Amino acid sequence: MNKFVLNVVYDEKNNAGSKAKADVTTILLNQLQFKEIKQVQFRSKLEKLQGQHVVNQICAQVEAGDVLLIQYPTYFGHFWEKRLFKQLGQKNVKIIILLHDVDVLRVANLPRYKNLEWVTRLLNMGTVLISPNQAMSRLLTAHGLTLPMITLKIYDYLQAPRHTPRVQPDQNQISFAGNLNKSSFLYQLPSTDAYQLFLFGMLDNQRQFEQANLHYQGIFPPDDLKDRLPDGFGLVWDGGTPDELTGLAGQYLKYNNPHKVSLYLSSGLPVIVPAVAAIADFVTTQQVGLVISGLSELPAKLATVTADEYHTMQGQVAKVGAQLRAGTYTVTAVEQALAQVTAIPDEVR
Repeated sequence: MNKFVLNVVYDEKNNAGSKAKADVTTILLNQLQFKEIKQVQFRSKLEKLQGQHVVNQICAQVEAGDVLLIQYPTYFGHFWEKRLFKQLGQKNVKIIILLHDVDVLRVANLPRYKNLEWVTRLLNMGTVLISPNQAMSRLLTAHGLTLPMITLKIYDYLQAPRHTPRVQPDQNQISFAGNLNKSSFLYQLPSTDAYQLFLFGMLDNQRQFEQANLHYQGIFPPDDLKDRLPDGFGLVWDGGTPDELTGLAGQYLKYNNPHKVSLYLSSGLPVIVPAVAAIADFVTTQQVGLVISGLSELPAKLATVTADEYHTMQGQVAKVGAQLRAGTYTVTAVEQALAQVTAIPDEVR
């Protein structure tokens, strides 16, 4: 049995895709002896018309009994993903699907037939699914998923340790990294002396924030960001308002694992996450941050955190951060998935 990972890249010269997917590929190649099947992502409608050739190329590299890990979505498009899964199944190749996103939960104005059942019918063509968390697993099961599932818990985040240890905590400093253009809740935050909010990411025309405690820091490569984040906390929030997870982006936090949580923790920062977010269970269980119902709770919540409590959080974050930088969660989940697929006879698949 050979083990392969499908690595979808933007172009032949650039191995970059999303960092989350790139990290999974790196972990599998370096730690679990997977072999890489590299495929360039479709960049035009013309290239998409040649999808059958791409499917054939991928399938030609695997044999019956082999394992292929596919990170979903591939962005080949649903039609070609379905064709790929079908041909792999016909060859008795065992498919581990590592789920990153479910676009029908976060993309507006899709046709009505593009719903969760549409997604689970495709996913059911695999052998084992690695789900980001229990909330997503329950949702997919309720909408028809029948595959055995492994829970990832959190996405790993490969990077070197922070150059300067965090030894002078300032728990009233909060970092927020992401696409600031869609983070409209930021403009509704009140000006306060209770905390300072440092903003990292894309911002059109460097729009100005009226609040004196909001500080735009710019855009930095992922490898540099860890040393730019000030001591304190890393914030996760989305939607249009500061006290409710509104819109598709806000509601999506109830089911996904935000990659920025992994960024913060691997950079040594405790996190602040919505209480209803799927990742809140992990944060609470691992004691790596705070959960809140709304951003208006921040002043009171921060005021109750003692220096000793923050130091304890830092210790837990150091442990989890080291695991994330080492790829621990990916290795554990994929090893469990491999045990599942190898226990399934080829004729049953």
